[in-house]
Amino acid sequence: SFASLGYFKNNFTARIEASHSFTHVVNGENYLLIYIPEHAANASLYIHSNDYFFRYTQIYSGRRYMTTDNSYWTNPYALANIVLGVEKKIDKYTLTSQIQIKNVFDTDYQVISYYPMPKRVFNLQFGLGF
Repeated sequence: SFASLGYFKNNFTARIEASHSFTHVVNGENYLLIYIPEHAANASLYIHSNDYFFRYTQIYSGRRYMTTDNSYWTNPYALANIVLGVEKKIDKYTLTSQIQIKNVFDTDYQVISYYPMPKRVFNLQFGLGF
């Protein structure tokens, strides 16, 4: 399921989006398939004003089973990501710079058992569009 709500006025845009998926897939013995979470969801807040933009995204993944009999699993997790940037239009070109922070709250999580995912990550990006 997906929902979106937006507000637009002059050079200001605000949008909230949310989605949820329920995936109930079982094998021949009626156990959930491995590494496919039954529940997954995300929500985003996006704000764009003049040349500046901001996005906050919250992601949730439910338990993922690691064995075909569903006796072992990874823990559910929630992650937050932030993007803050500026976008300038000069003639037919668009210059963009942004900082992105992934896993803002430094959450410990595993998508695949015994393979820990990165902690907090900072990305600095510059772009030129034409």
